[in-house]
Amino acid sequence: MKIVIVGADKETAANSLLESQKRLDEAKDAIQKANEVMFEAILNLDPDDEDKSVEDRVQARNEIEEAERKANKAYAKYDCALLRYGWECAQARKAGLLD
Repeated sequence: MKIVIVGADKETAANSLLESQKRLDEAKDAIQKANEVMFEAILNLDPDDEDKSVEDRVQARNEIEEAERKANKAYAKYDCALLRYGWECAQARKAGLLD
């Protein structure tokens, strides 16, 4: 076990980096869940099924589009979290916390 004494500025940088990593992990989990929902919708809902009524086909198409929108939103949040994490890593390097 190694004990390191840091000042308040380094503690703030370290805490910020840890929070950023947590948000990045949460965003990654959200992407995985959104992808699962989207692919399930695409595989299980066939909007071209001729045995379905017009309303059912329209509903299937809408469910697929909604799942795609949610997946795209999850990817956008992940991109933001990834950029923030990169910035936090740069700040931690400046503070001497990372090599």
